[in-house]
Amino acid sequence: MTFRGLSLPRAPGGGERARGRIEMPTYVLKVKGRGEETTYSVDFPYDAYDCQVTMMERVVEALHDGEHALLESPTGRHPLTST
Repeated sequence: MTFRGLSLPRAPGGGERARGRIEMPTYVLKVKGRGEETTYSVDFPYDAYDCQVTMMERVVEALHDGEHALLESPTGRHPLTST
């Protein structure tokens, strides 16, 4: 992803994704800031959950406005963990 001339590395998607052989889903995010609406395309290595798309929106919004963002995300639980 490139943002205002700054090239941001893509998160490792493992195996084939990391080598670019499998196309990643792209999410179109509309950001309103300072009286304008700008559209950004964000590649994400997997199909994103709604909460992940919201997180992407907040990060892009902060970058767009040149502001800080304080974000919290639960770590979740490994699907193979037994209780």
